[in-house]
Amino acid sequence: MSVNVARVFEIAKLVVGVAWASPVTLAGLLMHVLPMYAIGGYEFVGVRGNALVWALRKRAPMWLRNLWRGWGGNAAGNVIVLREHPDRWDSARVLAHELEHVKQCSRMGVFQPVAYALCSLVIWVGCPNMSGYRANPFEVSARIGAKQPVSEKLLKR
Repeated sequence: MSVNVARVFEIAKLVVGVAWASPVTLAGLLMHVLPMYAIGGYEFVGVRGNALVWALRKRAPMWLRNLWRGWGGNAAGNVIVLREHPDRWDSARVLAHELEHVKQCSRMGVFQPVAYALCSLVIWVGCPNMSGYRANPFEVSARIGAKQPVSEKLLKR
C-alpha cells in the first residue's frame, strides 16, 4: 500500500488552516451568525470549500435586510454570510470572493482581521483620494482570486 504524500500534506494544510482560523471563526459565529440565525435572519446553506455558509433569509427582518444594502457577503474565519443564496448566478462570484477571504484567514489566523483593519486605516489616513475598503490589499487580492475586475477607478473614494 502506498501513501500519497502530496494528499497527506494537502489534508494537513487544511486542518492546520482551519485550526489557525478557529478563533476568528468562533467569534464570527458567536457574535454575528448565531444571533441572526436565532431570530430567523439567516439560513444555513451548507459547506462550500472549507467554509460554513449562511445566507440572508428572504423573510429576514427589514432592519437586517437594510443593514445588508450595498454588501454582497462577509467572511469571518471559516464562516461566510451572503446577502443572496449562493446558487444564484450573481451570488456565485460573491461566494468566490468570500472564499478568498477564508483562505487569507487560514494563512494569517487571528492576525488577518487586525492586518485588514490596519491596511484600511493606513489607506484612509495616508491616501485621502483612495477607498480604504476597495483599495485594501486583502480586498484587491480577493477580487483577483475571484476573477472580479480590479481597476484604478474602482480604488477611488
